[in-house]
Amino acid sequence: MTSTTPPRARNRPVAGGEHAATATSGDARPEPVLGTGFDRKSVLTVPGGAPHRLGYARVSTAAQDLDLQVDALSAAGCGRIWLEHGVSGARASRPAWDDLRGHLRPGDHLVVWRLDRAGRSLRHLLDLAGELDALGAELVSLREAIDTSTPAGRLTFQLLGALAEFERELAKERSAAGVAAAVARGARVGRPPALSPAQRELARRLVRDEGETVSAVARVLGVGRATVGRALAEVAR
Repeated sequence: MTSTTPPRARNRPVAGGEHAATATSGDARPEPVLGTGFDRKSVLTVPGGAPHRLGYARVSTAAQDLDLQVDALSAAGCGRIWLEHGVSGARASRPAWDDLRGHLRPGDHLVVWRLDRAGRSLRHLLDLAGELDALGAELVSLREAIDTSTPAGRLTFQLLGALAEFERELAKERSAAGVAAAVARGARVGRPPALSPAQRELARRLVRDEGETVSAVARVLGVGRATVGRALAEVAR
């Protein structure tokens, strides 16, 4: 009777967090456990990966797939990869993202496939870079070839920060110019008045001519006593 030896299996990342054992399979692609909330099964352990390189993979909808990002992060030497499925990058708080940041230590590298996986706005990314810098950790983005542990990577983020500040100053200037132009045209700037001219005249008549109290008129008009008081003062001018 002859025996056959099964084909040699290859190592692959496995779900289960920091203490997960190495699994073997004929398919090197990990199979993340997906869910609406974060649990330890949403962290992949990558055999042979560097423990100080922590990866983060995210897709915004249930129809999207994490495999491309996980494969790239595994190839980049990440020892663990946090998975976020069906969560928008516009959200400041994300379960897997928050857990990953809690595991970062000085000298660690937070690795993403692309910068927009970490956050959708430049302000968010700059805040993250500042947070990592204070911790002594680094940010690595594979698609943009950014690594803040290198001089070129730090320069790139400094340029992004300068551009963001420049855009904020331009926005302030545009806003101020728009307000000045509106005032020059006679437009009223600021919040619209709580009471229309007809309501102010009604308040004046009820208080001055019919002897109603300011509190009663305020209840009728659905505003505060102070609003009615200001309206009466304006009508009296």
